[in-house]
Amino acid sequence: MFLRLLVCFASVIHASPISGYAFLNEEVTNSTRACGLVQALPNVFHAAVNSEHWNMCSRCAMARYGAKTITVQITNQCIDCGAGDIDLPMLAFQELAGGVDAPISIEWMVIDCPVEDQSILVCIDRNNANLLQPAHARNGVKIMRVNGKNAPFIGTSFHFALPEDLSLNNKVHLEMVSWEGETVQGVVQLKQGVCTSTGLQFQRAVVAESRSLTDETTTAEHPPTTSQQDAPSEPSVAKISAPVAVLLVSCAIIGFVGALVYMFKSISRHRSDSKCDKEIPLECPVTAAAILHVERFMPM
Repeated sequence: MFLRLLVCFASVIHASPISGYAFLNEEVTNSTRACGLVQALPNVFHAAVNSEHWNMCSRCAMARYGAKTITVQITNQCIDCGAGDIDLPMLAFQELAGGVDAPISIEWMVIDCPVEDQSILVCIDRNNANLLQPAHARNGVKIMRVNGKNAPFIGTSFHFALPEDLSLNNKVHLEMVSWEGETVQGVVQLKQGVCTSTGLQFQRAVVAESRSLTDETTTAEHPPTTSQQDAPSEPSVAKISAPVAVLLVSCAIIGFVGALVYMFKSISRHRSDSKCDKEIPLECPVTAAAILHVERFMPM
């Protein structure tokens, strides 16, 4: 048991919350949208992400508004959304925001998909035997290899292309790499138009950093009002690390001393033309003392 706990803690992956706005969009209804998922998860809401996070197709996320959170699976793309924004269908938006009108300011982050003990499925497109799609992966599939050859990712939808010179007539050695860097592999028999259970699943967990979305309670009888949610946040102040601060102070001191030395050298060169040359003790005591002090350390 102790060893299993060690493995669990060693495999934890940290993810950072993303800030943005949630919009209401009834078109985000099922898996047949831009991601083209054949087997979407049945127990979560659907969501569409902005172009910046388009590579998150099939992955799961937790969205938070105030003290309320929901789990969604990324199944669509929101072309008009800004960085960090997502689209939600009516049921998901109402579950998250209650009676507050869209858009709402939220935080969301990638989490484990709630697949429980299911294994990853690999689905072969019924119209194109060269298109593969993994489904029900805990952390999302980033790389696929078939018989040791890379299966190129198709960016227009969540599909991988079967490597050239390979067919599905025989069993294949399948290798999948998650977005967290974990690799699973095994031998499976794939069939066109069928989602095949691989018996494989990623084990590494995705959790929040110190500023976790689950720090607050996951239910709320009274969701925050619009005025509470939209209140402007305090402007962030850039922090300077200690080594950088020391370097800046040192440069300032060196520059100041250099300027003094240059000034005193100039005074020294031209003091023969000044009345202070002969009368320094009486009329220019401060200047004379300064020049003499500098000349002790830096002869002019």
